[in-house]
Amino acid sequence: MMSQPREEAAGSESIALSVTTVGAMLASVHGSALIMGLASIMSTTPYAWIATAMVVIGGDCGLFNSPNTDAIMSAVPPERRGVATGARTMFANTGQTLSIAIVCPLAIGRIPQKIMFRIFLYGGEMKGMPRD
Repeated sequence: MMSQPREEAAGSESIALSVTTVGAMLASVHGSALIMGLASIMSTTPYAWIATAMVVIGGDCGLFNSPNTDAIMSAVPPERRGVATGARTMFANTGQTLSIAIVCPLAIGRIPQKIMFRIFLYGGEMKGMPRD
């Protein structure tokens, strides 16, 4: 395995840090605005707007996650990278789980009870659903 000269390694780390910083800023600004917009989706919201918002959020996350993981792994000695990867993955999964646990009740709270019953109790079908 070839090792990089110190100058090249320092340059790639500063680029990774810059991309991580830009990605984090974009994710926080775009993400906050888009998530608020996605929280107000109605049946008349155009599909193109929803898809665009999701693509921008995904791109912002990609700009942050890859360089952030690289920075974490670069800061850890090679013999400890397995532990660092496990810890990073555990924290990422915990964050995703908690965010779903917070967002789902907020999103479900906007759906009328009659529609909720149709979706969850009757499988979305009209058959077997009691009449009003």
